[in-house]
Amino acid sequence: MKIVIAPDSFKGSLSSTEISCALEACIAENLKDTALQFEKISVTDGGEGALEALKDILCMEEKFSSARNSMGNSIRAPYASAPGRALIELAKTSGLTLIDRDKRNIMKASTYGTGMQMKAAIEAGARKVSICVGGSATNDGAMGALAALGFTFLDKDNKKITSFGAENLGKVCAVCRDKVSENILSADFELLCDVRCPLLGPNGAAMLFSGQKGASESDKKKLESGMEVYADTMRKFFLSKRPGHYAKYLNMYGKTCALNPANFEGAGAAGGFAFGLVCALGADIKSGATAVLEAQNFARKCSDADIMITAEGKADYQSLQGKLPVEAAKLARASNSGIRTILFCGRLDESAKKELSGYFNFIFETAPKSMPDKSAMERHQALANLKFATESARLAGAFNCTSKT
Repeated sequence: MKIVIAPDSFKGSLSSTEISCALEACIAENLKDTALQFEKISVTDGGEGALEALKDILCMEEKFSSARNSMGNSIRAPYASAPGRALIELAKTSGLTLIDRDKRNIMKASTYGTGMQMKAAIEAGARKVSICVGGSATNDGAMGALAALGFTFLDKDNKKITSFGAENLGKVCAVCRDKVSENILSADFELLCDVRCPLLGPNGAAMLFSGQKGASESDKKKLESGMEVYADTMRKFFLSKRPGHYAKYLNMYGKTCALNPANFEGAGAAGGFAFGLVCALGADIKSGATAVLEAQNFARKCSDADIMITAEGKADYQSLQGKLPVEAAKLARASNSGIRTILFCGRLDESAKKELSGYFNFIFETAPKSMPDKSAMERHQALANLKFATESARLAGAFNCTSKT
């Protein structure tokens, strides 16, 4: 029996590699009398772990640059480099897991450090910059990153805005690029996004995703209203200053959508980071999960497999917005109509189970509902929960490829 194991990480708990190894060991223990062939694949949807998953496949060298985390503290952050190219993982600079829970502040957090790293890569010779967009602590629409690249943001009194957190999005009335170098303006930017959500609305950056970054219900409303003002300003800048990019998007999306990049699939990724780079730099948005899976020859590896197992920390409606597990299941089934797909998740939103079940033969929640999140996320407990869930999967017939589902 061939089993492909391709999990995302349990954010703040277990890495993709740790989950893969644990699942392999647990399944082997539970199926001692079965001849097993395992294919473990390091994957991500563009969030945490993307740099590690891609740099060796793309034959890139790891480098470090000075940057800041989302709360403005100085750090040294890794990125990957090859002649003329750079690969940056936003989560390495502006990531949620870099900030202690009690120090997170989505209203003040910014992507300035990611912009510092982008600038450093271009100054080192990169002409194409791929950015893995996901896992952020921010909702600043890339204002911080763009400020680090030299863009200037002005308020209604034509005064320069000097703090780039989401609390100031509603103050942005104009954008200036006079101090941005030509090397930056002429570079190619590719965004490997972890979700397909738009910028605004119930499925947008603030309303759907900011809660997991610490935003209260009242914060969500403030973030949304501020982003609406920012989006309008950036859209006008885009149409007036980047006509060549508008023509490109016109061919890709059609006139109605191209006139408003806030509606692009993925524009809301990482708190609107993708939207900001589309408007200011003409970036191309791609599915991070699809890019990583294709780079790993995932479809070919699933084509002769009996089972594909994936995992993520929490399975809910966000999982349906381009997250790794669902994209992996879709690609696995497209390459092999007889493959069985299994999802292990730390937590399962029961209201999303029906839709998720359209992609998976079995779904197993690893953490008991009575167990507090803090306890469930402890590494040793998460591994113990995964082991127990694997035993439950065996008892449910998930590994018996002749059983009916």
